[in-house]
Amino acid sequence: MSQKTEYRIINLRTYIGDKYLQFKSKKKVRCFPKFWKKKEELCWRFIPQENTYIIEYIDENDCPTYLPSGREHRYLHCFHNHEDYSIGGLTPFIKKFPNINDYFTELRQKRDNYLAEEEVINSAPDIYTTSE
Repeated sequence: MSQKTEYRIINLRTYIGDKYLQFKSKKKVRCFPKFWKKKEELCWRFIPQENTYIIEYIDENDCPTYLPSGREHRYLHCFHNHEDYSIGGLTPFIKKFPNINDYFTELRQKRDNYLAEEEVINSAPDIYTTSE
């Protein structure tokens, strides 16, 4: 059985939403004691929307620990204090993906399919050019 991920919904009002979903993760940080050793530290990361697989965030460690200004729409959020407001919602996401790695596996698969599809489209002959 896969390990369950710890999630939290935080109240954070932006122009696009007022609640955001985060998951608990580990990150490696350098600490000063004795020759700059690396240690693991727990942090909370924002979960990207499903449609971001085309451009970025297909790995747990790529997700930011803070909400980038101007990119709030790229992360799972809800409006007007309703966690189930939109299709997918925040609470249904937690039930669908108890382990965040399953979500990122699905995103990577979608990205592979998208890139394969784009390669086929780009390699197809252009029907609008005339050969003389």
